[in-house]
Parts: sequence; structure tokens; C-alpha cells
Amino acid sequence: VPPDRAGAWSRDRRLRCVLTQLAAVRLATLLTGESRFEDVPEVLARLSDEPGDTLCHRIRYGDDA
Repeated sequence: VPPDRAGAWSRDRRLRCVLTQLAAVRLATLLTGESRFEDVPEVLARLSDEPGDTLCHRIRYGDDA
């Protein structure tokens, strides 16, 4: 947040804004892949070598995510 707007954008307001955007259905169109947290080292190595059309790769933390 720019310093001149810091007073208008409290931590709580920024958090609410982010959570609202994350809940938006259109954000899902940016996701181009998903992996388990345990697979992150291999996934990052692969994406580093061959990113392809990857835009936003989601990492799942836990089995129910």
C-alpha cells in the first residue's frame, strides 16, 4: 500500500479485500495446476525448467485441500 494511502488501508481492510478476491470465481481461471505440498521440490524444479503455460500453480496443504 502506498504510504499516502496507508491510513485508508488498514491490515484488516487489506485482508478483507484479498479474501473477497480469492473467493471470486474468476480467480479460478488463473489456476493452471495444482500439487501437494510434499511434491513442491519436484514441481518447482519442473516448472523452472519447463514452465509451459503455467500462470498460477496452487499448492495443497493437507489431504482435504
